[in-house]
Amino acid sequence: MNTNQRNDLIFLTACINPGNMPNTALQNANIRQVQYENALKWYLENTNYKILFVENSGVDISSDFSSYIKVNRLEVLTFDGNASFDKKRGKGYGEALIVKYALSNAKSFSSNPRIIKISGRIIIKNIISLVNHSKSRNDLYMNTLIVEKKNFASSKLIICPTEFLRNYFLPHINSINEEEKYYFEHCLFQSGLQWHYEKKGKQKDFFLPIFFEGVSGTSGKVLQNSKFPYTTALCKYILRSIGIRKVKFYK
Repeated sequence: MNTNQRNDLIFLTACINPGNMPNTALQNANIRQVQYENALKWYLENTNYKILFVENSGVDISSDFSSYIKVNRLEVLTFDGNASFDKKRGKGYGEALIVKYALSNAKSFSSNPRIIKISGRIIIKNIISLVNHSKSRNDLYMNTLIVEKKNFASSKLIICPTEFLRNYFLPHINSINEEEKYYFEHCLFQSGLQWHYEKKGKQKDFFLPIFFEGVSGTSGKVLQNSKFPYTTALCKYILRSIGIRKVKFYK
């Protein structure tokens, strides 16, 4: 394991039993648990990163992964957070509370690692290449776009310093309210904007395409990768870098 992998932490967010949460197509807890466990197994078997798995509906899967926990490769936390807020706020607010709980309770954060935050049911087949190309440990990496005329940051994969989540994202999470069409991804974008101007750190789109394998939590549809992934990613990266795209962080 190289030095960077020792100091990087995969953080998987999970909600096994959504409890009729709005904007959540797949409600079956048994199917969701299998998907989460399959993704976790994939990251354990195909990477060397330490992994933090945090689940917010009180379902504890730690017994199925005890061998990894014993050797300090994996930390599993679960708490009853999904029933602690008005569901009108939506699953994005629930995920934000997972981040908050992890920062307060996970031993994995004690060493202040760089975070590779991934939606827990999604397998990113080229995660090692993506992390290796995201070289600056002080920068924030996430793909940005325009959705319904609003600035939006994809939350499926974020690579960032712990400080970004703790000091720039968490202070804004109470603004998330899906009934009012303000989502986790909008909050994430605005937090990145603040990071850029106050911290003087850069926000960067990923240079490489992200090869997803999994199902969208919102629509229930299988995630589709671009037909021309490298060309699409490169064009977006170049346009974003020179400020042609509408979404930009640079004055």
